[in-house]
Amino acid sequence: MKNRTVTTSIAASIMTLSLGTSVAMASTTSSSAKVVQVVHAAYMITAPKLGSTKLQLEPVGTQLTLEQGGNSYWYHVEAPNGKSGYITTTTYYTEELNASSSSTSKTASSSTSTSTSTATSPSSVATSTSAPSSTSNPTVEVLNSAYLIAQPATGSTRIELEQVGTQLTLESGGNSYWYHVQAPDGKSGYITTSSYYTKEVTNAPTVSLPPGITLDPSITPIAGVNASATAKFNAILQVAESKLGTPYELDHNEDRGQTGFDCSNFVEYVYHHALGYVFSTASKTQYTSVGTTVPTADMQPGDLLSFNDGGHSGIYVGNNQMIQCGGGLGKVGYLSVAPGSYWYNHLSAVKRMY
Repeated sequence: MKNRTVTTSIAASIMTLSLGTSVAMASTTSSSAKVVQVVHAAYMITAPKLGSTKLQLEPVGTQLTLEQGGNSYWYHVEAPNGKSGYITTTTYYTEELNASSSSTSKTASSSTSTSTSTATSPSSVATSTSAPSSTSNPTVEVLNSAYLIAQPATGSTRIELEQVGTQLTLESGGNSYWYHVQAPDGKSGYITTSSYYTKEVTNAPTVSLPPGITLDPSITPIAGVNASATAKFNAILQVAESKLGTPYELDHNEDRGQTGFDCSNFVEYVYHHALGYVFSTASKTQYTSVGTTVPTADMQPGDLLSFNDGGHSGIYVGNNQMIQCGGGLGKVGYLSVAPGSYWYNHLSAVKRMY
């Protein structure tokens, strides 16, 4: 009987040591992948110096993989969408973490809890931070392209890049940093919960088109009709900014194989490629018959702007700015629509386009 007791005690000790070692190994693995968390929104830029080209704005809460090549002023990082660049080390904007992944240790501790009924606190942490139940079949919508990865940890193997507007089925097993999802092609993995890249929705309701607009079935727009307002505006901005500097040419539209645009053709081109919209390229018709008119005080990014009773058109992009073609610039560029400015004083209508 005594021998049996000793043997049982030794076995219990070995099991405890084994469990402790596995948890320690999981913690060590997660801490080896350093990340930079965005504390206040900041731009990722192409080179580690002021004035360098902006790549994209990283919003609060985004976790960036730390790479080699930075210095005391700039982190060299990779964003969840795979883009690499530099971001300031100023502590107001960013902070360096040892592991994105309390998520990694949460996953590891959850698996260890199944090996013995006496393991307690690690699994309770994992349970408290798991994604909401999927009984209502919620989905995750991609707002800005981001990678689906194999494990809920920064630096994990990439599976595929999910494009703007993609609807992913939410599955159990995520946490506060990572959604566990299934893509339309059936592949499962994890994607960031950063609100810049993804948004959880309970359904994807069909959205009716504004007046004067139809869809072009021959193209695949950047953001589909059921995409979120944020995804649609990001698509509009992407197309519009790709044409910055394009010359003003009366009655021209690159969709017709011509060089340059006039104001109303530029506006239609942007919505066409961003959202798949087709509508009149005449500025007067855009003023009278396209979109839903809203009060000037309710102006939002993505709205179509009509000036001088349809004599000029542009697109509001926020911060009292519009992007347009012509307007005294002779090309595609930005102009102020701040209260008191020339174009604000000549604004005739604000048109909601989605």
